[in-house]
Amino acid sequence: MSKKKTTIQDIANAVGLSKSTVSRALKDHPDITDRTKRMINEAVSQHGYQPNVFAQNFNKNRSNIIGIVVPDIERPYYASIISGAQERATQQKFFIVICQSKDSLITEINNLQTMVGLGVDGIIVCHSKETSHFNEIRKIVNKGMPVLAIERELGDVPTHFISNDHFVAGFMIGEHLTGVGYKHVAIIGGPENLQMSQQRIQGCIDGCKANGVTVRTSDIYYCHFQRERELAAVTNLLEKTERPDAIFCVYDRGAAEIMQFLQKKHIAVPEEIGVAGSGNDPISQYLSPRMTTINQGPHKLGELAAEVLINEITSGNGSVLTRQVIRPTLLARESTMRPVGI
Repeated sequence: MSKKKTTIQDIANAVGLSKSTVSRALKDHPDITDRTKRMINEAVSQHGYQPNVFAQNFNKNRSNIIGIVVPDIERPYYASIISGAQERATQQKFFIVICQSKDSLITEINNLQTMVGLGVDGIIVCHSKETSHFNEIRKIVNKGMPVLAIERELGDVPTHFISNDHFVAGFMIGEHLTGVGYKHVAIIGGPENLQMSQQRIQGCIDGCKANGVTVRTSDIYYCHFQRERELAAVTNLLEKTERPDAIFCVYDRGAAEIMQFLQKKHIAVPEEIGVAGSGNDPISQYLSPRMTTINQGPHKLGELAAEVLINEITSGNGSVLTRQVIRPTLLARESTMRPVGI
């Protein structure tokens, strides 16, 4: 036989006070004395009372749940965003529900519909690489639900937006590579339609140009974050009469694959070809040589995203949309530290 669940009335009976007094004490109401609050909290502890948070929130016409949709929760970058968002949400007595799209548009749409069905108060989303239209998100916004885009913008849909400065990230890499002596920089990008990838590519081009180096259009490849395409692109680069002496891949996992591929081909990194990525994936510092990358502060992004969204949910003021772009930092490591004189 299951044990009867303790109710707020049981606590009221135990301390000899009204149910309303107990309720106000548990909400830390200023009208209730500290002595009474301590007595009620002791009774709560003794009887194992658990307040029904969802019922309380229902009375406020909200669930205190935030939905988060990311491309892949197994990638440390997105896991760190989720961690930051959850920490901030917990501080504000909010819960989070997480879905991953695996970079599929159809899965992303299903994720969003699931979130709405669960009655979340708002959604943080980093859209999939397949997503080129945002009809589903537009429907959600038009119904009055707060939405915040993180890292990847949602076209002209009016949402909050928190991101790194991807152009600056690329610029730092380009400026660094050419600053240490590389003269022929190639770039491995993601999908052509992905603005984040385009911004990093353009940043790298301009960073190289700042040091008098031109990136050839024929040395820029769009590989959709797919290993096979990336390695095929590198193979093409190696077969050129004037092959590159440095490769920037717009994300760390791809850059790590490229670095290991070059080493299997007995091409020395960084002496023959330097390799740089972006994202500060943990793998970048465990490679040999350690890989140059960009620290994008995903934990901080997650914290800010949750803070902005919760502020709109609790204030009810959705008329002012927040747009915040954070400056990343360069982590110059051995994979691009070319010996003097080469």
